[in-house]
Amino acid sequence: MYRNQNYAVEVSSNHDRKLKRRNGYHEFLLCRGCEDIIDKYENEATRLRDGINIYSRQINKVEAIISGLDYRRFKLFQLSILWRMGVSNLDLFKAVQLGPHQEAIRQMVYHGNPGEIGDFGCAIGCATYEGKLATTWVIPPEKSGLRLESNGIKITKYIVHFGGFHWHFYVAPHSKMDNYIIQYFLQKDGTFRTSADNILTPEVRKTVLALQKRHKHKSNS
Repeated sequence: MYRNQNYAVEVSSNHDRKLKRRNGYHEFLLCRGCEDIIDKYENEATRLRDGINIYSRQINKVEAIISGLDYRRFKLFQLSILWRMGVSNLDLFKAVQLGPHQEAIRQMVYHGNPGEIGDFGCAIGCATYEGKLATTWVIPPEKSGLRLESNGIKITKYIVHFGGFHWHFYVAPHSKMDNYIIQYFLQKDGTFRTSADNILTPEVRKTVLALQKRHKHKSNS
């Protein structure tokens, strides 16, 4: 969790204390040319985070439609995040193993090809903490398997939390993806369906409570 622009606070069940990391995690991953390419896509994500010309329409009690995004730029941002997690050497992203899909995703990002809606699509949920977007929280990706109902194919899914959102990445091409899942991906008209959930998922809450209990025991001893 980022406390301010100068350092991040790392909370883990593997540590007896909170760890401060100045400027968070960094890794030299891209050349200058590739940085320039991806910067353009990150600007679209910044618009979403800051609500710049972004609109929301409630469609039921738990879901809303977000609109105003550029499909190509925002989809390429999503793909760049998935690819960067896959090639990173940081322990933070060790769960992400893209295998034969890694090069395909790299080519899409490098050549500016967002693909079809279901190509390595991403569903997005708003992550909240104390009633506000949890923009300072970063939770490492979790890997899970998913068997698609329409064709029985098993694919890999990664969930990562950053920027105030839950990002659900589905590692499969459009041709293998369920239409039911595709409806929650970014659409070509720049819209996507979303809902709001507390950043403290059961797993995160368990870690935080375990750390608090450990600190309480140490202070009483």
